[in-house]
Amino acid sequence: MNWDTGDDYAGYTLHTALSGGLFAIDCKYADGNGSGEEQVNGLIDPLENKWYYATCVMDRDGSETGTAGLHVYLNSTLYNSDTSLTEGSAANSANLMIGEGPLGTNDLHNASVDDVK
Repeated sequence: MNWDTGDDYAGYTLHTALSGGLFAIDCKYADGNGSGEEQVNGLIDPLENKWYYATCVMDRDGSETGTAGLHVYLNSTLYNSDTSLTEGSAANSANLMIGEGPLGTNDLHNASVDDVK
């Protein structure tokens, strides 16, 4: 399932999808000005009946992760990073949606979500 609606929406997305039998993890960030987005992704070969813990971290100055950038962690281990940081602030007043795409048009995630923090 791809919830990417382009770079006209400010904010972060973390989405997962099956891609040719592999599990795709994508973290995206856009400032909403239509000029592009930061993106970091990866593919893993998933094990059946195993939970995975995926996290996206935007670190503007490197104070949290040691390197400025957009980082994706899988099971608490750094998996991939984009350190270009060309996007501005994503400050906005939109609702936070978990398990649903940004347009709110019934594009619901068909999976389990646990321990949202």
